Amino acid sequence: MVSLQLVVLQALLCSLVYIVDAETNILKATLKSIHVISDIKYRFATTQVSMKYYNPYNSAVLADLHVNMPHNSFISNFSMEIDGNVTVGEVKEKSIAKDFYEHAIETGQSAGYVEVKHRFTNVFDISVNVEPQKYIVYNLTYQELLTRQNNKYRHVIHLSNGGIIDDFLVEVFIAEPQDIIDLSVPKIKGDKLTTITDDEELESASIEYISSREVYIKYNPSRKQQEEISEKNGIAGLLRVEYDVDRQNNSNLIYAVDGYFVHFFTPDSLPSLPKHIIFMLDVSGSMSGRKIEQLKEAMENILDKLDPELDTFLIGKFSNKVSWMMKTFLAANETNKQLGKNYIQKLAAFGGTNIDAALLESIEKHKSVLSTTKKSIIIFLTDGQATSGVRVVELIKKNVKEANKNVSLFTLGFGEDCDSKFLREIATENGGFSRKIYVDSDSRLQIENLYKEISNILLKDITFVYLDGAVKTSSTSFSSYFKGSELVVSGALSQEYQPTINVSLTMTNCWGIDNEILELELYGDNFIIYHDGFSQNSTLTNIQSFSEITEKTYAYLTLRQLLKEDRTTKVRKDILDLALKYKFVTPLTSMVVTRSRIKEKLFEEGNFIIHTILSNFHRLE
Repeated sequence: MVSLQLVVLQALLCSLVYIVDAETNILKATLKSIHVISDIKYRFATTQVSMKYYNPYNSAVLADLHVNMPHNSFISNFSMEIDGNVTVGEVKEKSIAKDFYEHAIETGQSAGYVEVKHRFTNVFDISVNVEPQKYIVYNLTYQELLTRQNNKYRHVIHLSNGGIIDDFLVEVFIAEPQDIIDLSVPKIKGDKLTTITDDEELESASIEYISSREVYIKYNPSRKQQEEISEKNGIAGLLRVEYDVDRQNNSNLIYAVDGYFVHFFTPDSLPSLPKHIIFMLDVSGSMSGRKIEQLKEAMENILDKLDPELDTFLIGKFSNKVSWMMKTFLAANETNKQLGKNYIQKLAAFGGTNIDAALLESIEKHKSVLSTTKKSIIIFLTDGQATSGVRVVELIKKNVKEANKNVSLFTLGFGEDCDSKFLREIATENGGFSRKIYVDSDSRLQIENLYKEISNILLKDITFVYLDGAVKTSSTSFSSYFKGSELVVSGALSQEYQPTINVSLTMTNCWGIDNEILELELYGDNFIIYHDGFSQNSTLTNIQSFSEITEKTYAYLTLRQLLKEDRTTKVRKDILDLALKYKFVTPLTSMVVTRSRIKEKLFEEGNFIIHTILSNFHRLE
């Protein structure tokens, strides 16, 4: 049996969906159990999804598995067990995996092909025929590094079982090098936001503190508890685990095991940087109706939150052309905030969508106010694709990249028609990130939540240089540090053990450019806190052993960075080497699930969409 090992999880979003096709009256296998286990060690998380189905009918029926994973996660293992026979996936170079697939098709064997829509979405979807009175068990494992936002690490599992079941279990194991604080398991709710913060706890979840640094969380809802959520559909919503750690005013923590280190940097005690903010808003025709009304509501609340001591702002709008509220930036005093609100209330939707002009003019506006001690940002909201001006997304990305040197770009994609892939890529390439805003009753809160996340910038232009002992590292340069977040660098050491490491840290804070030489203690094997048998309680301990975490974190962060870069020959080779070594499913590798040399199923990174269904799969030899 092939064993696949991979890297990292922050389980920011695991969706487990049992598909009951009541509308078409197609018989489906019965879901008997859902088991989800998440093992989080030092922010590095592995989640295993196990779903068991039974066919009670007298003919073969389908068993459907659908798992939505976090955008930044990688599949590390997939297996399925049918009638005692286990099939396990293996990661191969894409061209080799495709050869297996094509050979199976040519020889008339059962095979399935799963296409990649784009690298930023990870969706796993499979349907397999199950013979009468037989069981099938799916096991999917994926990994990700937890990220910190608004002072919390968040592990989110999206549950939807499609009905009431007897065997429903979610377990989360957390172990950290510092004391765990502010732990909460909020009540299961849907995707919609009702408030920015949510303090209502999930009473049926048990939380056990094994020690101050180790926690076990169990959610095992009874049939009655499932029925209380929905008598017909059972549990549907987000199970969230949120926590932080007690850093005791120490902004640096580095640990090292087996020749690799991980450096966490969290300087939350610093004062905020002043900001120049441009809000560039799409007012094309597709924004009419409820969309533009929610945009107006959100912008009024955001303007209220601007700091008169730190912020200057400017509002622009675009459709076929770009226009501005004023020619220059305004101080965020009450008078100017009201001017901004008046401008917002007059917005009307019409025309096309000239994304290229809107971004280039926003960058040009910033050039007159660039400062070493102030952060320049663009908050760009659109609900569509480029329909006016430059329409080729690669050319738009090229134009923006060439024009922009010092401005961070944050994009908000409003609704289903926006080009989410393009918005994510262009934001990442320009020192920011992207968020999707779903068109629903909570759209205003979604927009406000994004602003809350980025509004408190403490540092910009941060660079780490490891002066001794680090022979290779993940990305060491960051455009911004937001209060309540965390920067992470991982690398390899020239020797397996050393007590300290010297780090040159260059950054810009509210006082200007600063350079410090830090001598940081390297915590090693003596820092491991599993002293009471807790780690042995986790089913995933053998999959995610502590000795592998530092190396996997390095591989994960490095691969994440490489996937953002232009695909030169060297970059492609580096991606492929890492992906094959650590068994990552990426744009250059695929997972093959096979029962013999030529009978297989192909899984590629991205949207895993089955085009053909494997029939009588358990009979394949």
